[in-house]
Amino acid sequence: MNDKIDKPIKLRRSSWYLYLNSKMTSMTYDRLDEEIGAEDSGPPNHKQVLHLGTAEELTLHGYQLSSWKAFFYYLISVITLGCPLLISYWKPEWGVYWKRRKCSLSQADTLVIKDADGQLIVVPVETEGVDTNFDPKYAVTPHFANGAADGLQNGATDSTHLTQPVQKCMRYFVYQHIRYLWMPFKKTFVCLRGYDNNTCISSLLTDFRGFSLEEQMQRQQLYGRNVISVEVKSYFNLLVTEILNPFYIFQIASIVLWSFDNYILYASCIFFVSCLSVAVSLFETRKQSQSLHDMIEASNTSEVIVLRMTSEKTTVEAQTSTVDLVPGDVVVIPPNGCIMACDAVLISGNAIVNESMLTGESVPVTKTPVTASEEKEIYCAERHKRHTLFCGTEVIQTRYYGTAQVLAVVVRTGFSTAKGELVRSILYPRPLDFKFYKDSMKFIGFMFMIASIGMSYSLYVYIMHKEAVMKTIVRTLDIVTIVVPPALPAAMTVGTYYAQSRLKKKGIFCISPPRINVSGKLKLVCFDKTGTLTEDGLEVWGVVEVEQGKLGAPVMDVSSIRHTSHLIAGMASCHSLTYLHGNLTGDPLDVRMFEATKWAMEEPSDEDTQRFDNLIPTIVRPPTATFPTTPCPNPVPSALSSQNSLQTLGHPSSLVIASEKSQACTSSSSSQSNSLSLILNVQSQPLAISPSVAIPSSFPLFPSSCPVSHNSMSSFTQPFCHSYHSFLHSLPSSHPPQAPPCSPLSVRSMPHPTDTVCTPPESTASVLHLHTSDGEGPTQSENRDASTTQDAHFMEQTMEEASLGSSNYDQVAPAVVRPCIKESYIDPPDIANVVETAMQVPFEIGIVRQFPFSSNSQRMSVIVRVLGRQYMDLYVKGAPEVIQTLCNPETLPEDLGSILTQYTVQGFRVIALAHRTLDTKLSWHAAQRIPRDQVEKELTFIGLLILQNMLKPETTPVIHQLKAANIRSVMVTGDNILTAISVARDCGMVDVADRVLMAKVTSPTSSQASTLTFEPADTPDILVQHADMTDNGDVAVQLDSHKARYHLAVTGKAWGLICQYFPDLVPRIVARGTVFARMSPDQKAQLVEELQAIDYIVGMCGDGANDCGALKAAHVGISLSEAEASVAAPFTSRTNNIECVPRVVCEGRCALTTNFSVFKYMALYSIIQFVSVLILYTAYSNLTDPEFLYIDLFIVTVVAVFMGYTGATNKLVPEKPLGNLLGAVNLFSVVSQILLVILTQVAAYYYLQQQPWFVPNTPTPGEEADNTKSWETAAIFYTSSFQYLTLCFVFSPGYPFRKPVYTNVWLTISLISLTVTSLLMLMCPWPWLMNFMQIKSDPDDLLIAFRVTLLLIVCTHFVLSLSVEYFLASSRFLKKFFQWITCKRAPKNKYKHVLQEMEEDCSWPPIGTVIYGSHET
Repeated sequence: MNDKIDKPIKLRRSSWYLYLNSKMTSMTYDRLDEEIGAEDSGPPNHKQVLHLGTAEELTLHGYQLSSWKAFFYYLISVITLGCPLLISYWKPEWGVYWKRRKCSLSQADTLVIKDADGQLIVVPVETEGVDTNFDPKYAVTPHFANGAADGLQNGATDSTHLTQPVQKCMRYFVYQHIRYLWMPFKKTFVCLRGYDNNTCISSLLTDFRGFSLEEQMQRQQLYGRNVISVEVKSYFNLLVTEILNPFYIFQIASIVLWSFDNYILYASCIFFVSCLSVAVSLFETRKQSQSLHDMIEASNTSEVIVLRMTSEKTTVEAQTSTVDLVPGDVVVIPPNGCIMACDAVLISGNAIVNESMLTGESVPVTKTPVTASEEKEIYCAERHKRHTLFCGTEVIQTRYYGTAQVLAVVVRTGFSTAKGELVRSILYPRPLDFKFYKDSMKFIGFMFMIASIGMSYSLYVYIMHKEAVMKTIVRTLDIVTIVVPPALPAAMTVGTYYAQSRLKKKGIFCISPPRINVSGKLKLVCFDKTGTLTEDGLEVWGVVEVEQGKLGAPVMDVSSIRHTSHLIAGMASCHSLTYLHGNLTGDPLDVRMFEATKWAMEEPSDEDTQRFDNLIPTIVRPPTATFPTTPCPNPVPSALSSQNSLQTLGHPSSLVIASEKSQACTSSSSSQSNSLSLILNVQSQPLAISPSVAIPSSFPLFPSSCPVSHNSMSSFTQPFCHSYHSFLHSLPSSHPPQAPPCSPLSVRSMPHPTDTVCTPPESTASVLHLHTSDGEGPTQSENRDASTTQDAHFMEQTMEEASLGSSNYDQVAPAVVRPCIKESYIDPPDIANVVETAMQVPFEIGIVRQFPFSSNSQRMSVIVRVLGRQYMDLYVKGAPEVIQTLCNPETLPEDLGSILTQYTVQGFRVIALAHRTLDTKLSWHAAQRIPRDQVEKELTFIGLLILQNMLKPETTPVIHQLKAANIRSVMVTGDNILTAISVARDCGMVDVADRVLMAKVTSPTSSQASTLTFEPADTPDILVQHADMTDNGDVAVQLDSHKARYHLAVTGKAWGLICQYFPDLVPRIVARGTVFARMSPDQKAQLVEELQAIDYIVGMCGDGANDCGALKAAHVGISLSEAEASVAAPFTSRTNNIECVPRVVCEGRCALTTNFSVFKYMALYSIIQFVSVLILYTAYSNLTDPEFLYIDLFIVTVVAVFMGYTGATNKLVPEKPLGNLLGAVNLFSVVSQILLVILTQVAAYYYLQQQPWFVPNTPTPGEEADNTKSWETAAIFYTSSFQYLTLCFVFSPGYPFRKPVYTNVWLTISLISLTVTSLLMLMCPWPWLMNFMQIKSDPDDLLIAFRVTLLLIVCTHFVLSLSVEYFLASSRFLKKFFQWITCKRAPKNKYKHVLQEMEEDCSWPPIGTVIYGSHET
């Protein structure tokens, strides 16, 4: 990293002494925290810790350029041909120590950062000029920027501020694409955050109406450009980076060394292979970075509409590039959707979003705007994710009314967004704490120690032989290239590469290849339930409705329930479904629930939303069925009916409604559904006949922008445009041709509008009454008095809400639900003689507001209004235990506990529904602002929805397969705990004879600490007792843990209390816990971390929706998603079941075994050649060029490549592969094979020396090359070439983790071919072959006995090597022997200690015994 040349530092005279003193102190060789108290001994404010105690903890150390240090650094670099520069490139922090001195952070131009994992990173401190209007928190003067310390303006004279204009700048550094700014008043660096931190919801709703261009430019300078970009380096830069890699530097040095030793052919071949390797590496690196760059750049190149503030303080729309967005911008979301380029909070309108890129969940979700009811809350992206549009997600479409815009406030940009965080996790993955990689580095260090011994021996031999100095140096250094092969690091990953390829063919994609090795050591797998263990689609089994204070009999056909039932109305309206491309989409539970009602749902079209200045409500309606004609919906309770005065608005005008004959309506079956059609006449004079109508008060569920006029019918009907669409479309432009001449009105049947409404079946209607003054009816004045009570609420509230909502276009108008029916309307045959006539209207439910489902609250609710009612209703659905706490106790059925238990123990998923009638004073406008907790209380329990969640057919076999492999399975779900226990039994997590204990925890009070008890959850009677039990109830059940294995079941609430008040019991809970229910997403991730804390290698498998945190926290996270490369987890499986888990484990075990085998083979390859060269050095000889090429290229390279091609077995076994490279078993294997190699080569060399025809080789004088064509070279070459092949076969294990070696066709062919070739060279010394290989041979071929003896020696080595590896190194006896030698009595893993403690503790589990926790958290 190139360092900037600092400007000369101007010092005040009074600081010369301090300056010289700091120069003298900095002459020592500084290291980070070299000694205790280093921070105190350094300059003030030299060190700072950010994000203390978190996974993002950073420790900053400030350094400033030292002139004399830099001078000596570059001088030494010139003398040593750039060695310090190269070392500084590999270790940047060393370059900082060599060139810079410690200083305070306010003076630092470079920072050395130590992260939470102990890694050191060097970043420069940037300085950028800003204008005078810049945020003063981050603005400093140039004096402070380059030399301020402890508040003193270093370099500023008394006349500085008089002679120079005031300039400001900001200081910052960028760490992993996140900007940290210097705050001069606090003298610290802070992480630059957007409006996702400490921002109130009320501020988002009121304070952001668009920036001016100047404000936007200032914020862009502060936050930087809104770009998530992965740099695609040029081929030249990639080439330089690749060549400077230590592997290639070592390779270049080796090639130069071999050239000096006259191995030109070998050096040339290695150079060619290295160039080919570099080319392939450059191509693959460039291809991958380009692919990642293209995927990420998709959201960086679009245009967006933002609101801009003009100089006149008016807001206008402006089109700009997404890269110019800054936090605080207000963006307009287009109706047809877009790809989000930032994180933004909806403040108006709805949006349907596909978040599969982030979560892996392919089901679109509906995003709603933040409301005034949440204005006191502090915005949090996780807690308010239902209101947040995340960067990288696709907005499919938006919903709002008329020309009103869907607006969102930008809260995060660039790499601070959710997408940016995921990209950073890919670019900067946390290092895996896996012992294999640590041990491999130690092993390489061990090989260097062996090389040093060999170098010492070769140096001794050549000195004793009085060889030339150059020859001695070259041969001595050549030992290093032999003992530490350059291909060793690459060989360590060959198994992982092949495993990744095999997983991809099976539809499992991996974005973090090192995790494959970790998966081979999995000891526990956590599973989500719904969609993972069970089917995605829930089937509605039936409903149970409350009848006379008790739960009635289950009803299987939900559609047969009367449409006026609160239960059926709640099921039809309490959801967040929408139509997308003609398909009903949303949460699968909501889809199944709504489909069970057989109601229809319609949504407004674009024409509807453009024609009327409102959001036409979503309508759901029941199917065509036979229902008795019903009267108008239940009137408002008398207690709520207090406003009964008719508001005539100061005008004698009347509403007159007439209807067609019911026979005509009934016969018109071609119309799908009809709505009431109205013709409104506004008369300047009172009529002799003035019928009045009691119109449902549900009309005014809208914000009206249209003032009511008394001069025209169109202006008068504008308020009705915001009502349900049955009235919305009933405004004809002219009278039907067959209208009765005596009637001032006519009614005609209109096609069903496009709103979405929940309605009951056919012939279901509400009754309106018509009053006339003709005939024998009452007089006009009497009629007005009689109609006053019926019309008061409608007229009063309609006009009131029209005025209140006229300017509130930032609110969403209600959705409407109603039965899909053919409405019948009665047209009186002779209106003059009709006193009162019943008229039918459709049963419609308007959804005024939705409170979306939250994993934390475990419920959702809707505020609705039924057409014709003068009040609103609230419907709530959610977890039964949550709904119970919100209901009035007297409304809870007596048998709720037993019925709930009856279904949950059978594995059904149970959803509770409740209802509440809201106050008539609650207007539409107030409903949009009312807080959720103010309406979700004092509910009336109305029934249970029973859903059947069937196990996937693959679940049970996989669980049994994992159990047989000693891999523990744990269920982590948000469902009911009894349902989860039942599913755990069904799938085999809990065996039939096993017992389940539920943890019951109470919160502490002022007089009593928190208590923990364990209660059996096995028999229905106990469960019923538990459901109805008070806090003081105890259950005493004997449990013999030696006869029956037990499991713990914990709810999310209990888990939170246990972590808070019983932290010492958490290891025991997680060690024995099998079912964790009602867990929030954060609790799932916390559970994974607690399992890791007791040394479990944890896997997590889920659908990615609510499991993202746990998937990322686990060692091996597997997301079940259709996306090819979801960033929700390291692994993504297109197979939507848990069969992918054993596949990943099998491939992980195979990869781990392969990597160990290849690593050991490469180590033994080095030892074989090392021994061969040392023996030949002793004999004044060495291997020839062709012999080196044959060994290194044709044997070792081919074999090492194909060794990893052996596939994984399809069956999991209880044994686990070794994970400790330096473990006793592995070391015994390596050491024993080394001894056999040495013994074999020494035996061959000794046997050669005993031959009567053997003439020893003699040293060559001076600088002449050694005589490599000798019998010593031939004997050692023959023996070693077979040893390479022998060890390849020995280190290619099959069962239990890999398939047999013969299934690896390429390796088998290579071994056979190379064995035959070596055998031909030994037994058939053809002259042309001997000359080509430069091997000494007997021209008369009289040494056949010698060759056969060498072959017998080689065969003996093969048998011994195979026997030692398969019958000794892999035996249980050897493992137990080493444990006895090392005095290992206790297990290493913490979870084994915990399990052992529980087995020895006779009082555990304490069934029926109360455990008291601490008062303190």
